[in-house]
Amino acid sequence: MNLTIADLKVVMQIIDVVTQRGAVRANEMKVVGDLYEKVRLFVESVEKQEQNNQQQQNNDQHHQEPQHHQEPQHHQEPHMQGQIIEGNIEQGHNG
Repeated sequence: MNLTIADLKVVMQIIDVVTQRGAVRANEMKVVGDLYEKVRLFVESVEKQEQNNQQQQNNDQHHQEPQHHQEPQHHQEPHMQGQIIEGNIEQGHNG
């Protein structure tokens, strides 16, 4: 059984609900608040690192792909000869 970021987000939601309902005593609020902040900062850090890793992987894949240049075809109109049109389409990932 593994602890995931999704699990930690649920913990944050539980802490939020518990505090809103007044289930935490005054002398416990600081400890609960500190725990909430630690979890929140950890989750944000991991998510940011995952985004950076995904961007790096995308960049690595983009740079490793061989560049294919299209040779001008002889049947093109004279004003189009010698022109090479290249385009890259990148899809973004929502996370």
